[in-house]
Amino acid sequence: MAGTTSDESAPLVGGRHHHHAGHVVHCCGRRVRLGRRARDDGGFRAPKWLLFGVVSIVLQALFNQAISELTQWQEGLAHGGGGGLAVFDQPVLSIFVNHTGMAFLLLVAIVLRQRRLRDEARREGKGAAQADGGLEAEEAATPTPSKHTVVVAPAGATRAQPATTATREGVVSTIFAPWRELCEEAGWGFWQAVGHAFVLALAYMLPNICWAVSLSEVSVTLNISMQQSSCAFVYVLSVIFLRKPVTLVPPLAVLVCLGGVVLIALSMAASKGRSAAQGSLFDILMCLGYPVGIAFYVVLWRRWSRVCGGAVERICALMSMLGVANVLLLWPLLVTADAAGLETFNLPSFTPVEVSGGQSVSSAWIYLSIMALATCFNLAIMAGIAVTSALFISVGGLLFLPVSAVTDAVLHGETYSAMMIVGTLLTVVGFVVLTLSEGRKGEQEALSRAEVIE
Repeated sequence: MAGTTSDESAPLVGGRHHHHAGHVVHCCGRRVRLGRRARDDGGFRAPKWLLFGVVSIVLQALFNQAISELTQWQEGLAHGGGGGLAVFDQPVLSIFVNHTGMAFLLLVAIVLRQRRLRDEARREGKGAAQADGGLEAEEAATPTPSKHTVVVAPAGATRAQPATTATREGVVSTIFAPWRELCEEAGWGFWQAVGHAFVLALAYMLPNICWAVSLSEVSVTLNISMQQSSCAFVYVLSVIFLRKPVTLVPPLAVLVCLGGVVLIALSMAASKGRSAAQGSLFDILMCLGYPVGIAFYVVLWRRWSRVCGGAVERICALMSMLGVANVLLLWPLLVTADAAGLETFNLPSFTPVEVSGGQSVSSAWIYLSIMALATCFNLAIMAGIAVTSALFISVGGLLFLPVSAVTDAVLHGETYSAMMIVGTLLTVVGFVVLTLSEGRKGEQEALSRAEVIE
């Protein structure tokens, strides 16, 4: 049976398609021959990529909560008497620094590439040794020729050349090799690669600026609900641009999760005593700009990251291109934010500042600490999107609120309300339903690629 799949429904793990043509199994009373991408190391691919996605979501939740705790800590220090330490006094600069951290993932890509090359060289060395051993055995089995006998070697039988003949890359070539190989794989020229990196960087930056602008002006309920509604926009855009099949379960799971998010947001708003009718029309539009913009970025990243083939090395290379484009091309946004009065631009300082409790903290180290955590968070979310699907990771992000609620209860003594508990349960149930649906869909796609043996 021949099957066609959408761009959204072909998850990869490890960067390779495994071929198992000729492997026969029994399914539904029939003998089927599993074809391309149908099996992977003894099991269907779907559970493997789902496991990767779940691990990605767990890491996202942990890094997101760590960023929140660090931000609350430094803001508490600032309000306790230090002053000038609150990172979100300059939200655009903070976002710019966090996105710049992705440039350092080029180092990760270089390390992974060198490891891959060593593994390939080791495998080639073993193959060459086996080939040499075969030739020596063949020579030993051949009668000793007389001095008038001419020995003709079998066609194609040549001894492997010693590894010392291999050429070594220069330092500069090694540094930029991950970018070069990624662009060659994608078929991108220099300016096309620059354009892709710039568009990705801008598409990721603008929604976060919208969120920062509306953060202090819009009510807790509306802000949280709008933030977490991005999964609904991701689903719509996935259907349009990624040709995701329209089925019943995913939108229902999204609606259940969103219902839980609204209940959690209402509970949080009640505990903080803030009104749900806060914010001007401009602030509400900025609040809406975040989920729409971030959904566009997620779908765009999913589409363009297909060239990575699910390999973490390639994902890090592409993310580092985004980080470099952020530094070189988006710095005018800092000037614009200062000119528009959104924030007053001040470079972070490494000079320690006295804060409450007699502690000394520098704002630069706080920025760098949050940048490191944000880089890990971005790697987890973008690798998850590239390997699994845009919708799965977006819905998984809804679990951040329950994780945050549990953390607040444990660390800060916050109490649960019935509304919070119901909202948490709805969010978890919706995510589990979507996970089971995606896993079942993956198995069905694997069988749709199988060749039935009559």
